[in-house]
Amino acid sequence: MRTWKAQGIPLEDFPNVRRWYDTLKQRQGLRRGVALGADMARRGAMSEEERKNLFGTAKARVR
Repeated sequence: MRTWKAQGIPLEDFPNVRRWYDTLKQRQGLRRGVALGADMARRGAMSEEERKNLFGTAKARVR
């Protein structure tokens, strides 16, 4: 959803989606998550601990 500008999607064409998006942007938890993602992007690669926290330690089985 955050890439709507880069994708050239005019949110004014979708007033309910715009209202929802604007409401979500005010949520403190979402803002913390966005800030964390931006910080991780600036730093580059994740540490092993960050990778385990994000993705877990179990290996996926391919069926």
